[in-house]
Amino acid sequence: MPKTNTFIKVPENKAFKFQNGDSANSVGQLYKNIRGMKDKEFSRYCNDHKNEFYNWIFDVIQDIELSKEMLGCTSRKVMIDTMRSYFETITKPSTPKVLQKKKGRPTTQRITKKPESILNKVLNLRPKREYKQASASHRDTILKDLKEVYKIGR
Repeated sequence: MPKTNTFIKVPENKAFKFQNGDSANSVGQLYKNIRGMKDKEFSRYCNDHKNEFYNWIFDVIQDIELSKEMLGCTSRKVMIDTMRSYFETITKPSTPKVLQKKKGRPTTQRITKKPESILNKVLNLRPKREYKQASASHRDTILKDLKEVYKIGR
């Protein structure tokens, strides 16, 4: 099974339902909920006799690699560490919307022309800007920022 299944968002009827009424439509949401729950609440879903998180990821998300790693986890801390280390090894399959090229629209990185005309200074106009494509290192920086926003890989 490809790793791309990790980032899918499932319909509401297949979401993981928690006893407190919350639900998780994706692995990222499941990770956030596990991080926010107490150990006693975690043991309702995952202990020596059952692992409902493993079942949901294996059956619904169909990410076999992540589910195999989660199979032996019986404590909340180990589960969080396992998921975090798994997220660090993969990246989101699609290009972020910020970097997608569209006809007639510039890419994200702008460079201002240095020589600013006297007329623009007098009229208080903004200088014209040129656009160039984002480099590979810039894309890596944006992916890293996305991981920080979603608190994946920390």
